[in-house]
Amino acid sequence: MLAPLPASDWNETTAAHLLLRTGFGATQQEIQECAAAGLDASVDRLVDWEKTPDPTADPEWAKPDPTLAEQRRALRNLPEEERRMKFQEFQRQQREQLHELKQWWLERMRNGPRPLQEKLTLFWHGHFATSAEKVKIAYFMWRQNDIFRRLGNGPFRNLLLEVGRDPAMLVWLDGAQSRKDAPNENYGRELLELFTLGEGHYTEDDIKAAARAFTGWTVNRFNQTASFQKFNHHDGRKTFLGASGNFNDEDIIDQILGQNQCARHLSNRLWSFFAYQNPPAALADSLGDSLYRLNYDLRPFLKAMFRSREFYSARAIGTQIKSPVQWLLATAKSAEMARFPGRAAIGLLTQLGQNLLEPPSVKGWDGGRTWVSTTTLLLRQNAAKLFVYGGDPGGVMFNREDMARRLEKLQELRKTEGKEGAPMEDDPMMARMERMKNRNNKMPAMIDPRKLAPAGTPDDNAALIESLLRRFYPTGAPAAAGKAFADYLAQSPDKSLEEKTKGLAYLMMARPEYQLT
Repeated sequence: MLAPLPASDWNETTAAHLLLRTGFGATQQEIQECAAAGLDASVDRLVDWEKTPDPTADPEWAKPDPTLAEQRRALRNLPEEERRMKFQEFQRQQREQLHELKQWWLERMRNGPRPLQEKLTLFWHGHFATSAEKVKIAYFMWRQNDIFRRLGNGPFRNLLLEVGRDPAMLVWLDGAQSRKDAPNENYGRELLELFTLGEGHYTEDDIKAAARAFTGWTVNRFNQTASFQKFNHHDGRKTFLGASGNFNDEDIIDQILGQNQCARHLSNRLWSFFAYQNPPAALADSLGDSLYRLNYDLRPFLKAMFRSREFYSARAIGTQIKSPVQWLLATAKSAEMARFPGRAAIGLLTQLGQNLLEPPSVKGWDGGRTWVSTTTLLLRQNAAKLFVYGGDPGGVMFNREDMARRLEKLQELRKTEGKEGAPMEDDPMMARMERMKNRNNKMPAMIDPRKLAPAGTPDDNAALIESLLRRFYPTGAPAAAGKAFADYLAQSPDKSLEEKTKGLAYLMMARPEYQLT
């Protein structure tokens, strides 16, 4: 059983750690309010997020399109060339909606009233990693994202069952094409290896049995739902994890959840995401036993985890490498960004290695040290300079070379559509890309130094350093940092307060330690 954190150890540092790991950054005021509320009340507020109103509206298109069936039927009667052009138009619309979806989700993570709900949605997106690159349909990706948001803190059984019947997952792991006389094993294999038990805790025969049990579920593309076709379900005896019977998908899931190894695998994934990777064996056993005894009810498990002494240990605080999303959003919050890059942020995150809704593989993102390299560290530093000073250092936000290549491809496509030479304004996507390509490097700064500097002490360098450290290193500054920042200010005694604030903010964000949370 996890030992609780003593009340005497609850302070602004531990409060900041809780907020940073269960969300995407915190302001000084939020940290102070969390510390004053106490550990139990703060954890309850985060985990019981249903008690916090969330007025965020869904994207306008995030619903089944009742005209889609008729559109598909109409396509069949069109000449081949016209049908091809209509299909390309449909693909462009889906790409645009996917980009809108990424921005919509990023904005929820940045400003939403339920930070842990979005953090868990991001965890489940990495756990059940599904890519829009193959799914293609924006509504299917939104629908899966919504499943993670609705069921993320409830019984794991409900989430697992819903994911197995989710159109995006049925497309992604080929369940939609699985037939009783030719079961596709992709979902059964990843269910056992990645989603529940882990490698080495099942056999090839178990995969085959699971694949047969999941047959019958497919995607109805006319009403955009998952549907069960009884005639296509393998209705026969199967042997799975040592038990035999005429199993369906629910039976398979119940067999899996009956294995203590599933609780150990899942609890370790959660601990690695929220606390630190590779927990000691004794802790891993304790986490697994706890989740198993709770019958996979995630709400009490998360509360116990966030209240535990180990969650606030030296091994946990300030030791996790920020993911690109965490780095960007925590920076925006700490610096109280006056402007947020919005659409350009999606391109930046992609360059930094975290393209939302398009994970690199069915394993999701590896995280940890893989988040940083010499290239991505330089990108993070260039972006920090852009936030503070404006401009477009290194073309980091707009990636102009990639923009030019994509524009060239789109222009080639226009030739095949007979639109060569036509005004670009008739295609919003191309027009926007062309404007971005031609934009001069004059993006304004996104951070207002007047918000960062403490009031009333323009000549007090120590107060300025202390104030900025509390913002950018809320769980503690590196030992050598204070002297480095003081030396920087001492070298330019005639700088204005605004110039000193900008310079310090950039230096703090450029340090290697800033990449940790």
